[in-house]
Amino acid sequence: MQETREIIQLMDRIHLVRKILINNDTKQKTKLYFGQLPVLRFVIEHPGCTQKDLAEFIRVTPASIALSTKRLQKAGLLTKQTDENNLRCNRLFVTLKGKRVADSYKQAFTDLDERTFAGFTDEELSFLYTCLNRMLYNVGGDRYKDADFFALLSMTKESEQALKEENEE
Repeated sequence: MQETREIIQLMDRIHLVRKILINNDTKQKTKLYFGQLPVLRFVIEHPGCTQKDLAEFIRVTPASIALSTKRLQKAGLLTKQTDENNLRCNRLFVTLKGKRVADSYKQAFTDLDERTFAGFTDEELSFLYTCLNRMLYNVGGDRYKDADFFALLSMTKESEQALKEENEE
């Protein structure tokens, strides 16, 4: 039987390898920083949204979104247009290039998911899903049961900020 620590380390390695392979597997010359794909996906699904809308959805600071959108603009993936009714408000739109890059990443994720679970039966996938959900419950109880990726990422950042402030005292 495997040691539980070995299983956790294997799960961590799988996660890191997937992150490495996504940028390698995409056919695009334009590579995205971690966190930029969710920005593109949100703007594709909510054309004309504001940076504030985006920051609230992704649960990061407006300053962080400003930096991401500036980088995406510079890469030709996003445009900002001034709102006609509020000149202080900018609306975000994905360019055709941005849509192509997002679609390429979506396909890379689909292909990687298929490779990841190649050879698994439906029963094995169901069992794995049940086991992972049980593990999530064991470490966090009901608190994290319905938390999406961005909520968990936000909690991580809050925890790191609290630790930083504690260490500064």
